[in-house]
Amino acid sequence: MNNTANHPRVKTLALTLYNRFVGRIIISFRRRFSPPVASTVIVTLCTVLFGFSALDKYINRDTFMVQMGKSPLLTGYEPYLKWGVPGVELAIAALMVWPTSRKAGLYAFYTLMALFTFYIIALLSIDSSIPCGCNALTQKMSLEWHVAMNAAFCGLTVGGIYAEQRIQQTRKEVKRNRKGGT
Repeated sequence: MNNTANHPRVKTLALTLYNRFVGRIIISFRRRFSPPVASTVIVTLCTVLFGFSALDKYINRDTFMVQMGKSPLLTGYEPYLKWGVPGVELAIAALMVWPTSRKAGLYAFYTLMALFTFYIIALLSIDSSIPCGCNALTQKMSLEWHVAMNAAFCGLTVGGIYAEQRIQQTRKEVKRNRKGGT
């Protein structure tokens, strides 16, 4: 069993990545892209990630169950999580597809990614050799890099939420101007 020395290292890595890169990405997006373009790019990335991950978990249910069974935090919950996690991921991906529910989908995506990140950090504090079982894309990643990727997606999601707020604000202003101009 691994000692808890990994936990501070992961926390430091995640905070460093967030402070140095994710914050800069958000600022760069604000300067270079209009809110609709930024929102579309971010929503597409998030939808593809959750859609692929959910489909991979459905197709490879047995592998997903075995990997969850190796986690000391999920023991006993495998039958529920086998269907629940991919179902929630698909539902969130669907929410992000429609413009009327996109903001709610982004909030849900952020919440689930944050929960996944905390789960991986908890796994690292127990034993860094436990597999994550998220999907085929992240299977070869170390848990530390997985935390970094999740933090990056959380940061992008914050940028997407900001873009959606700007889009809604612009729509309200246009609507108000139309009413005032007639």
